[in-house]
Amino acid sequence: MTQLEITDVVEPEVNSEENDSESFIALTRAATLSLQESHLREVLAAADTVADAGVGATERSKIVRRVVDNEADQNPARVGPGWVSWSCAQDGSNADGAIQVALRDDIPHLFVYNFSVFGQSPGVISDRIREATDAGITVHIVSRGFDVNDENVGTVLTVLYGLDETGLELQREAEMRDVQAWTGGFSQDRGRASLGFTYDDGEVVPGENFDEVRAVLAMVLDDSPDGLSRRQAAERLDASPRTISRAIEERPDRYGLTKEDTGE
Repeated sequence: MTQLEITDVVEPEVNSEENDSESFIALTRAATLSLQESHLREVLAAADTVADAGVGATERSKIVRRVVDNEADQNPARVGPGWVSWSCAQDGSNADGAIQVALRDDIPHLFVYNFSVFGQSPGVISDRIREATDAGITVHIVSRGFDVNDENVGTVLTVLYGLDETGLELQREAEMRDVQAWTGGFSQDRGRASLGFTYDDGEVVPGENFDEVRAVLAMVLDDSPDGLSRRQAAERLDASPRTISRAIEERPDRYGLTKEDTGE
């Protein structure tokens, strides 16, 4: 198999008068062949649906099998009007190249299985996502069925930057569930805004300390020596232990904390 730099690829010509296909780049990163296989299938299926890539189930199976059996002619490989590239590297270097190609060739779609494709550090992940969305590229997080674009990237990065302070996102490989929990929104009828939130024209929005609150609550749920007790968290956030408990036990979705995190 020929290993190319993804920046060496040339955008396939697409006749827009003949079909509605849109060019795209699909990326996966997985440590094992079984994961690589499942991730490839999902990103290609998403590309077929969103970009009309013309890669049906049969064709996807052929492509994935060639990759898993190490019989692909080259990596990245051309797929319909786009490209697919796979890697086991954790530094996200392949994502860097993909973004550069997308910028160079005005490719509107970047499909990735999850955030960890962009690298190990939430800061690096955020930088790469921002670079792509600022250029009008839609980043499709396939494992979560979620799209990041220039309209919602600010909310997405707010959560990622908060998690960067604790390092907990490295353990979760920047899973989208934390972001989705906030972007799904919630309503609050009256009274004082919840910990980490404030009112803006009657609407509940993240406050200036939302990142800190989210990070501290995550540390309370961390069983490692670096974790915090609820009393320590209360002191750090100038709140009562009861407020901390309510945030974790009654309102975890507001901070991207799931039942799995809280042990419920």
